[in-house]
Amino acid sequence: MHDERSVAQNDGTLVASMRASILPPPDEIERYEAICPGTLKTLLSTYEKQTDHRIEMESAVVNNDIRNSRYGQVFAFIIAMTAIVGGIVMICLDKNTQGLVSIIAALVALLGVFLGSRIVGAKKLSKKSEKNPE
Repeated sequence: MHDERSVAQNDGTLVASMRASILPPPDEIERYEAICPGTLKTLLSTYEKQTDHRIEMESAVVNNDIRNSRYGQVFAFIIAMTAIVGGIVMICLDKNTQGLVSIIAALVALLGVFLGSRIVGAKKLSKKSEKNPE
């Protein structure tokens, strides 16, 4: 996917090129190879290293997101269970209103977080599909 554009002027030559790829077009590679043999091998090696690095970084980001999500789920469960158990204890101590409010608030908060994360996830997915309609 080469996107090369050149500009020339009559009073002198000005050449500007822009590429969408790290690799130059074949004719330019031939010129580089004539001047410095092994240039293509070096370019390909650099490109492979960059690709491997990018894959490693993306994998690290995904793994960290998964780990953070799990920690969030565990801590949310602990907080919710603490509120629910506290509500049950209050009900047992004849504080029915406060106990029910504590239980219901914990359940509503869990439901809100769950639904909110689903909505945010769906929005992110739709944005990605708009960028890459493949």
